Amino acid sequence: MIGGVGAEVVQAGRYSIRLSTPMEVQRRGDAPGESIAAHTDVTLGPGDAAIYPDYTAAAEIRVAGDAPVELIGVAIVGSDGSVIPAPMLPEGVRSEQLGRSLARDWEKLAGGPVSVSLHQMTLPAALYVGPYEPIGLEAMRVERGEVTRIHYQPGAVDPVYPLEIWGEGQTSPLLGNVPGMRHALITFTDVPTELLVLLVEPAGMSAQSLAP
Repeated sequence: MIGGVGAEVVQAGRYSIRLSTPMEVQRRGDAPGESIAAHTDVTLGPGDAAIYPDYTAAAEIRVAGDAPVELIGVAIVGSDGSVIPAPMLPEGVRSEQLGRSLARDWEKLAGGPVSVSLHQMTLPAALYVGPYEPIGLEAMRVERGEVTRIHYQPGAVDPVYPLEIWGEGQTSPLLGNVPGMRHALITFTDVPTELLVLLVEPAGMSAQSLAP
């Protein structure tokens, strides 16, 4: 039974992986990806992405080199007990959950295939972005700086208060789409703000998204 799908991007270091099922690798984000057969060793470095059609498949993972490895990933798995959980992490490996969604969030999406993307963005200081209307689910992780998110009710000119302010190391909740609801982002700081933006959208429909 497939336990879900997942993808991870290497931020630092190098590691090798041998998966018991086929997988795909994108070198520094280049598409299309490279198909990797089951039980084949592959090494990934900074900027490379591993895409897992079966997120909980058995795997052998080794650090390649002396430098620590830093990854950031996305997994879509069931939470009703019908899937096999991911294995426990070995000693010395630290994991931090950036965010999660609930089943009711996904119910806000239109039926059919979805596109899941993770963008790394840098917003200049004193920038106003929007307002824009998301068409799927959206979450932001502030890697550096600070960002303020403003919400506008459908047809409204004035924002909804209080405003949301997210600082370094914080992640916004996975925000579901409300028809007609618009959002805007403001960076008040005098340094650029670095964000990781997770988007889950109907396949082929990303024109209104925050990320390009």
